Amino acid sequence: MKTRNLILTAMLLLVGTAARAQFEIGAKAGLGVSWIFDTKLIGYEEVVPHNGFYAGLLADYELDNYMMLQTELTYSAKGHSDKSQQDGKYHRDLGYINMPLYFGYKFTRSLSVMAGPEFGWLVNCTANTDGNEVDGMDDCHKFDLGVAAQVNFMVNRAIGLDLKFFYSLTRTFDVPYYIDGKAFDDNGRNGGFQIGVCYKFQLD
Repeated sequence: MKTRNLILTAMLLLVGTAARAQFEIGAKAGLGVSWIFDTKLIGYEEVVPHNGFYAGLLADYELDNYMMLQTELTYSAKGHSDKSQQDGKYHRDLGYINMPLYFGYKFTRSLSVMAGPEFGWLVNCTANTDGNEVDGMDDCHKFDLGVAAQVNFMVNRAIGLDLKFFYSLTRTFDVPYYIDGKAFDDNGRNGGFQIGVCYKFQLD
């Protein structure tokens, strides 16, 4: 099934359940830490955590007292920071528009756990090597498909805390790397976690 058809089907499912479910919308923001996993540059570069942030909107539907669906639309700043044996220190900043589609289970009225696919569209990419910044959009895949899991704890009816883990199934880079004169397709993938707060608007 094509990606756009999958997204359309998921959105129609959410709309279709709205009539018999409790509907809530809100906003969320927080900080994140990301890495590049499965890269072939290990051994040539020291990969260290890369700090980022996220912000956006959410909408969720309580199907019953235990089951829920949630989708989000957020801007997520990800990337990776490395210390290369060949090129010195550099970091790459990646900016995505992310839309996860979660299926969740509510253990209590306050605590829920959810997981599902996450779709991402690359909107900016810059690479900085020893202070020299260049555009790196042509080096990366523009679409990112991954999986995500999130724990949510509502402090009260409106304010909650989120802890999210994410991992990409598609490769981040679209160009080969050259190591010792040989070209390699790097299988590096985005991964990491985000922590932040959410606020659900009271519609009633």
